[in-house]
Formats: sequence, structure tokens, C-alpha cells
Amino acid sequence: MSGAGRGRWIAAAVCLTLVFALLVLPTIAMNLGGTSEAADQRRFHLPTIRALAAELPRPDLVNLQTATSPGYHLVMAAVARGGLDSERQLRAVSSLFTLGLVLVAWGVAARRAGPWPGLLLVGPFVLSSYVLGGAMWLTTDNAALLFVLPAVAAGLVRTGPRRLAAGGLAGAGAVWVRQIHAWTVIVPMVRLGMAVFGGDGGGDTRAWRTWSWSERLAVIGAIILPLAIVAMLVAMWGGLVPPSLSDYHDRGIRWAQPVLSLALLGGFGLFFVPVLVRRGDLAARWPIGVAVAAMLVAAIPPTSYDQDGGRWGGAIWELARRLPAPADRSLVLVLLAGAGAWVVTHAWRRLRAAGHGADALVLVAVLAGWTAAHCLNAQTWQRYAEPLLLVWLAWACAIVLRAGGDTDGVIRRWWIGPAILTALQFGLLSLTLLRPLLAD
Repeated sequence: MSGAGRGRWIAAAVCLTLVFALLVLPTIAMNLGGTSEAADQRRFHLPTIRALAAELPRPDLVNLQTATSPGYHLVMAAVARGGLDSERQLRAVSSLFTLGLVLVAWGVAARRAGPWPGLLLVGPFVLSSYVLGGAMWLTTDNAALLFVLPAVAAGLVRTGPRRLAAGGLAGAGAVWVRQIHAWTVIVPMVRLGMAVFGGDGGGDTRAWRTWSWSERLAVIGAIILPLAIVAMLVAMWGGLVPPSLSDYHDRGIRWAQPVLSLALLGGFGLFFVPVLVRRGDLAARWPIGVAVAAMLVAAIPPTSYDQDGGRWGGAIWELARRLPAPADRSLVLVLLAGAGAWVVTHAWRRLRAAGHGADALVLVAVLAGWTAAHCLNAQTWQRYAEPLLLVWLAWACAIVLRAGGDTDGVIRRWWIGPAILTALQFGLLSLTLLRPLLAD
């Protein structure tokens, strides 16, 4: 890398870090509150951290006051025992998880598209009120995603068995923070299938027969380890969550989750169309057919606003509450789900046309795995879905826009869409996060 190239990377990283610090640190310093993340901190996470800190070095990992794996809380409990035990100090330390998260999201995009285009692509993610809310208070969301993103990135673009093994370790870390992220094993599973049965499609995962035994065992271990952690937790708790919250979370499958995921991809994905849809393909029949089919399927489960049904929390659910929902089927969610299926289909076609069929398969598998896992969550909140889906869109675009590669078919001035979405995210941030903080 030339000196000028290194300078661009450093400048972009410094810019990202400064924006993050200016938005997060004053909130922590002034000890403001008022959002759902602040409520979760008070009710669940801070009491759990305090309890574990008092119990170290023999913490009780069964009778937890939170529904998640104890990894994050154990780290923060150790921090508290180490002397940084005030709420502000704990929040400041915890914010480093999110700083690492946004740097990873940007770094993966920047390796493909360049530092400044990569920063633009992840702008909507960085300014998400949920990402910054998780940075300002003690929650597990961003700490888990800090491990989820490397687990996904390990399966993208010129991967190999050792990198897949490292991704499996990252997946294990994600599961140790939030057990629901056991779905990350789908990444090494998909790549292992490519190695065994062929069809690498543009990566460099060598055929299974060329792997050494140590490489084979490492990848198999990458698949087993996250599942083994979940099995250990289930044996310890007698279920998927600690006993104290089993009644609250044992509410069956939330069939609205796939609709929510596609609807968010539809709403956000339209801003990335200039990259993901080739010129002249806007009216292609196959994506339109998939969109129509998705709308028909999305109309099957109830998708109206319903707190008892877990269908609330976020701007998209507020739209569903205010707009027509005949027979408990939200028209706006059904229509946006069709748009999301259209965007994903075009992303699949675009990546394959650019010679990245393996990446297309991994990314679609990630969507399927994440959505299936979160169907088991009691709450179908936008907060859980938005960050990962924004990274998914950014990384898919970054692969298409890889530095020095073929960008044939990318619409000129593609950057306008992500820039507008970033501005809109800041507006929503002001309404949903900053205004309650100032009013607190």
C-alpha cells in the first residue's frame, strides 16, 4: 500500500472514530437516559453485572437476571471488580465494544470498496439509533455483533479453511454473549459444502481432498464449538434461557420475523439499488416474480402492530400501527417485504454476474439463518434486525464495488442513495434517541 493509500485509510478511520466519540461520550458523561436500551440496562444488565461482580470468582450462571448468555456480563463484572465500578465507567468501557463493531463493519467494506466508499456504505449503520443506543448503555446487542461480523466475514471473498476456523471461534464468542447467534455456524457449513461438493464460485476454498487433516478438523470444530456452547447452556438452564425468564421468552415461533426482515431490507435496500441492480435490469421478470411471491407469503402471518404478539418497537412498527392493516395484515409491511425480496434477488444476480457466486450464497444463507433464529425471539423488534441488515447491504455493495475491480452496470453517482439514507438515519436518531436524552 502506498503512502497516499495508507493516509486515506488512517483519515477515514480517524473520522469514523471521532464521529462515534462525539455522539456517544457526551451522553455517557452527562449520564442521560430515556431509551429502551437505558431501560434494559436498569432492569436487566446492570443488576446482572453487579451480582456477578459480587460473586466472582465463583459466579452463579444459572440464576441470571438476563435472558442472554453470560459472556458480556462476566467481562463487565471483571471490569467492575478491577476498580471501574461506577455506572459511567462501566458504560464508557462497554462503548468500546461498539467502537470495535463499527470499525470492523467499515474495515470489511473498505477492503473491498476503498476506505471512503466503505465509510459511506456503512454510514447508515454507524448512525443507526440502535447501534449508538447499544454504545451508550450496558446492553449485549453490540458486543455480540462484534463477534458475529467476523464470523460472517470469514466466509466472504477468498476464504480458506484456517480463516473459516477463525470465523468459527468468532461465532463461539457471539454465542457466549447471545446464544441466539448459534446461526453463525451456517457460514462454515456453507463453505464446507462448497469444498466437499464443489461450486466454490469465485472464492479460494480449496477442494476438501486438498485440505490437511488439521484444516479439516479446524473447520469441523468451527461448526461444533458454537453449538456445544448452546448445548452446555441448555443443560445448565434446562432451556434456551435462564429459568428466571423462561416463561417470558417461551412464546412459540414468531412468524412475523421473516416479514420484518424482508420489509427492512426493502426499505433500506432501495437506497442501494444503484449498486445492486444492473442498468437495464430494473424491469427484469424473475426478481419481480420473486417479489410478488414474497408479498403473497408475507400476507399469511399476522403483521399488525401488537405488543402482546411481540410486534412493536421501531419506526417500521409505528408505520404499521398508523397505516391500514386489514385482517391484522399490515399493508406497508407486506409491500416492503416484496421490495426486500426484489432487492435480495437483484443482489444475488449482481454478485453472481460479478463472479462472486460463493459470496452470494453465503450472504443469502446468513439472512436465512439469522431470520430463522430470531423467529424464536419473544420480541420482533426492529432493534434486533436493523444493524445486521444494514451491514449486509453495505458488504454486498462493497463486494460489487471492490477497489480496482469490474463495476460494469453500476449506476453513476451510486453514492447518493447511501448518503441520503445516512442523513435520514441521523434524522431518526435525533427523534428517537437524542430528543428523549435531552428531555430526560
